[in-house]
Amino acid sequence: QSVSGFIATILSSTSAEALSTWLDDNGYAFTIDDAEKFAPYIEKEWVFTAMKPDPNSPMEMPRGGWDSNVDPVVFTYQATDFEVPLPLLSIRRSFELPMAFFVIDRERADLEGFMTAYSNQISSSELKAIRDLYPTFGGLLETGTTVTRLDKVFGPEDAMDKTIKLRQASSEEEFRRVTGALNSFPGALILLTLVVGTGQRALNHFFSKEGEQNG
Repeated sequence: QSVSGFIATILSSTSAEALSTWLDDNGYAFTIDDAEKFAPYIEKEWVFTAMKPDPNSPMEMPRGGWDSNVDPVVFTYQATDFEVPLPLLSIRRSFELPMAFFVIDRERADLEGFMTAYSNQISSSELKAIRDLYPTFGGLLETGTTVTRLDKVFGPEDAMDKTIKLRQASSEEEFRRVTGALNSFPGALILLTLVVGTGQRALNHFFSKEGEQNG
């Protein structure tokens, strides 16, 4: 199916070989070593979503770069944890891979190895300002919810060999910089993920664990 400028296919498999064969037959590039990275997640009965640009619905980068006004790809599913499968995200990686997670939850969030760019409990005045500037993003917020941005740039020398889980931060300290936080990313290849309600719903989350998914 075509979703927000991508052709999306939801997949499950019983072997890494079968999954890699399907990906190869359908034009997804990877190496033999990359194919083996699927095995641990297949054993856990993960569901995968393969996505590639839809030639009949091309996306054009807005002037000034990508920002929060792009049309996101939405996945909805039930799970106890939000997991980031770094081995899968490392497939076909070259040079630097920036990642940014915007987490909306009751408490401040944390990811192992990631820097907290800001964490802000949204006030009523901030909510109004955000909804005026970013109506799609603002529609996901309520007064009193906490927005945390987590950043990391993986370089060629950085290991991406394990799965990490979103967790509650050890500190609830706030960094009030939310109004300037939704930066644009001109020309950058970036994994930009918005997590709404830890373990419940994710936007732009391309690898999810189990349950119902809606694109």
